[in-house]
Amino acid sequence: RISLTEWVTIWETGHQAGPAKRATYDSYLRTHILPYFGATPITKITRQDAKVFVKHLKQRLADRTVADVMSLLSLLLREAVADRRISFNPAHGIRVSTGHRVERSPATAQQINRITDCIRRRSDQILVITAAYTGMRWGELAGLAKANTHLGDGLLSIHPQVGALHEVGGQLYLGPPNPRPPSATSTCP
Repeated sequence: RISLTEWVTIWETGHQAGPAKRATYDSYLRTHILPYFGATPITKITRQDAKVFVKHLKQRLADRTVADVMSLLSLLLREAVADRRISFNPAHGIRVSTGHRVERSPATAQQINRITDCIRRRSDQILVITAAYTGMRWGELAGLAKANTHLGDGLLSIHPQVGALHEVGGQLYLGPPNPRPPSATSTCP
């Protein structure tokens, strides 16, 4: 009849995660999961409790963040099932999204020009234009190496191992870019 906080301490000793994932887990645990469920014995967390938790999170967070927090809670409870501390995972399969995410239309050339006109430094204008027309994320832009810019050919490439700048615990490092959903990848004709 250990609490979720006690289970997290046990779980963390055997769970393997990279520095970025570990920082994300720590943030979700510290900010959302443990303040809500920390003192609760894991045998007392019900499916209804998990559904109310989702409702609570949705008052303050975007659906994607709520889904990520719930994914971690479900992982914790799934591991407790595997460790035979509870008989089932009460967070398994709880729906977070209430509808389809509205797809944003890309900015028009005129909108991009208006944005860049408000920016004083030319290098910052170039970053905004590059992001707008390539879809590169901030970390990919910041991690772009000169060797991966082929301006004569009109090509930019993102290195698969060190193509994005990441920050974990106040430290910057180059690492792989985050995976993109299949619908977000595009190629030029």
